[in-house]
Amino acid sequence: MLNWVDAIAILFVLILFLYAGSANRRWIAARTGAELLRQFQFLNAVFPGASSGPRVDEDESQFDLEADAVKSRVQDGSISDIIPRIERFWSERKASIENRVLGEFDIPADALLVYLQRRVRRQLGWIADSKTRLEHIAERRRIALLWLYGVAAAVAVVKLFLFLCSGHSPAYLLPVLLIMTGMSGVMTAYYINQNARSLIHRYNTQQRQITEWLKDFSKRWSFAGLPPLNMDATAKPEMCACILQFEDLMIEELIDWIHITSHDAIELAP
Repeated sequence: MLNWVDAIAILFVLILFLYAGSANRRWIAARTGAELLRQFQFLNAVFPGASSGPRVDEDESQFDLEADAVKSRVQDGSISDIIPRIERFWSERKASIENRVLGEFDIPADALLVYLQRRVRRQLGWIADSKTRLEHIAERRRIALLWLYGVAAAVAVVKLFLFLCSGHSPAYLLPVLLIMTGMSGVMTAYYINQNARSLIHRYNTQQRQITEWLKDFSKRWSFAGLPPLNMDATAKPEMCACILQFEDLMIEELIDWIHITSHDAIELAP
């Protein structure tokens, strides 16, 4: 019976491993589509007509067309080459804004304020909260790992002390020591192989980049002066380039997240 239990347990672990890989790939595709559509909503408010497909009058129909374009051109296909599809899709969307929209539309000041508040500042707040949450989780795992190693070391010292005093140690200490050592090894692998540390490093970098972007934007255009903002032919391309620079940061964040989520690893230097 124990042999059957071992075989069934290992089989279910294999099935769960394969299912987890499939779920991870679906998750990457779903988040990629959500991020590109969220980007479209904000850019379409600031640059009306910045869609990847034909224009229609109804906003809901336009969003549906954009969702179909994202699905067919980015989400459909192998996850292994989704990053080149994202870069190609963003490059085309960016060129559409630079080449077509600037010559046809003005940048609404109220839409720009919404973009700064709901897109830029909210993204900065989300990154700061996520970094704090991941750092807290990593610290709890580190403390748990220290406790496991401490208990394993204490059991090993007690076992050695009893052996030196009486010439033998209780038999029950050996299973306890093996269990604590095994749990410590599992927890170490779990702590090292998690992508939390990679995400923390990435969030630190992105937090600095967005903060610098906001500072540069505020130096060029005062936030208090945006509502009555009137841009000439020179300021309009400059504003467009500034916004597209921020969207470049968002695409880089998405690509880095895909790299980390797909195959996170560490390298121990010599």
